[in-house]
Amino acid sequence: TMLCAYDSSPRPLTQKILERPRLIERIRRAIQNPSCAFLTVFNSTPLERQLAVLLGIPLNGLDPQLKYLGTKSGNRKVFREAGIELPAGREDLQSESDVVDALVDLKAERPDMRRAVVKLNESFSGEGNAVFRYPPVVERDTVQGALADLEFAVSSESRDHYFGKFAEMGGIVEEFIDAKEKISPSAQFRTSPFGDVALVSTHDQILGGPSGQVYLGCSFPAQDDYRLRLQDAGRRIGEVLAQHGVVSRFGVDFLAWRDNHDDPWRVTALEINLRVVGTTHPFLALRFLTGGDLDAATGLFLSLSGRSKHYRATDNLRSERYRGLLPEDLIDIVTDNGLHYSHRTESGVLFHLIGALSEFGKLGVTVIANSRDEVDALYAQTLEILDAETVYGHPEASASPRASSPAR
Repeated sequence: TMLCAYDSSPRPLTQKILERPRLIERIRRAIQNPSCAFLTVFNSTPLERQLAVLLGIPLNGLDPQLKYLGTKSGNRKVFREAGIELPAGREDLQSESDVVDALVDLKAERPDMRRAVVKLNESFSGEGNAVFRYPPVVERDTVQGALADLEFAVSSESRDHYFGKFAEMGGIVEEFIDAKEKISPSAQFRTSPFGDVALVSTHDQILGGPSGQVYLGCSFPAQDDYRLRLQDAGRRIGEVLAQHGVVSRFGVDFLAWRDNHDDPWRVTALEINLRVVGTTHPFLALRFLTGGDLDAATGLFLSLSGRSKHYRATDNLRSERYRGLLPEDLIDIVTDNGLHYSHRTESGVLFHLIGALSEFGKLGVTVIANSRDEVDALYAQTLEILDAETVYGHPEASASPRASSPAR
């Protein structure tokens, strides 16, 4: 049952619903059996809690009173409680002065450290992160001056604006781990009202942006070398969260790193996202299409036919060439070139965010196949077809690279 608030203002949807008592009543009437219903949301706030109370159904999401556990400062405390390795750092910072003190202390603790990361307590997709490079001489005055060269994850960010937000929400400073090989895997779980922790999936994240910390997409499943370790660490984190009363979906971002190819990967926990995460919708698409489920013993997803399934997904595929394409044009391209998902092969391409295609030249894509190599080949073929089908009418774009090449 689809309902609409008919309000395009840039405000939370739940706020718009709460302002419309008759709409709330329509939602209530549409719930056929309240004893079997619940409210599920992307991100849980006091607004969603109020709506759940008005509807008389449970909220399948984080209690806003537990919000601190989802902040960068709260994350570090949860990792320690769970006994999980985390970067050296300082939390519960409230000002630029606190950041300077933390950077100086951290350098004294780790003399060989060349960079650190400053993080806002509340941010999405790594956009609240900033990389700090230590000056040759580390004293309070030199560190203060070096803050002028902070490398923000978002190119439009400024120092004054950033530390204005820092003063409002607080944040952390932690070690930037330098290594010859680094991968950013993640693991997703659900906690139940009874305190159970259920594994959902693992992924290798695809990151980009000026400092390489902005989420662009993911590859499923995470690599064999460390996948089971992610599952174990994430489950221990989930048990701590469940003890605090956290309910619903959450994801844990890790860093896997090593200096030599023959060395085992080290795995360090970075942050917890107490909400629906960017890897949720492609995994749900895989499960609904194939009817399969995750084998917790191996971390692999097996379809009903017994095939091990893999995918690559991004919500930030963009090109100037794509601007002007209507959704129906995209459907024609998919159909004419046989890219659509096939239940026979259990492989194919799914597109989403197509409402942004014509105006912004941007869309999301999930490529599903039976091995990592098949996924990579089909993903490359999809990009080639999109480029070939959109070359006419955009001569100025024919020589320009795709805007978010890391997502490729």
